[in-house]
Amino acid sequence: MAKFALDKTYIDWLKALKLKIATTQLKAAVAVHHELVLLYFDIGRMIVERQSGSNWGDALIQQIAIDLKAEFPDVAGFSRSNLYSMKQFFLFYRDTPEFIHRLGGQIPWRHHVLILQKTKNFKEALFYVQASHENNWSRNILGIQIETNLYARQGAAIHNFEKK
Repeated sequence: MAKFALDKTYIDWLKALKLKIATTQLKAAVAVHHELVLLYFDIGRMIVERQSGSNWGDALIQQIAIDLKAEFPDVAGFSRSNLYSMKQFFLFYRDTPEFIHRLGGQIPWRHHVLILQKTKNFKEALFYVQASHENNWSRNILGIQIETNLYARQGAAIHNFEKK
């Protein structure tokens, strides 16, 4: 076994193998994020539709949380507050569902919740979604960027481009 550890061909091969594993794990995580965001958007839509077609109101969200926790006791993500966030997520992006399918799954769900809570409009939200993805921001960094109003600072940055 020790002779493999010293063989340069083996070391290079092992390095490539480790890279392939890490790359595949990252792709899998991104795919999971994407599918969860699509699921949460759809759950939000279903909640809005059910509430508008009945007199259940916000009590519906609490009941869904109880029932889903009973059905899926080991699955996180179906708390009352998270279900409410799903509803808000749908309401915020319902006029731009292509956004959800194209960009929405590129950042984690909790990033979306933070963006929903802190931004004022779709254009600002889109800016932070794209910036989070492009810069691989953690949720803490995203929060700092929103709190320090990066969106407005980027728009007001000094530049030498002509306005058209």
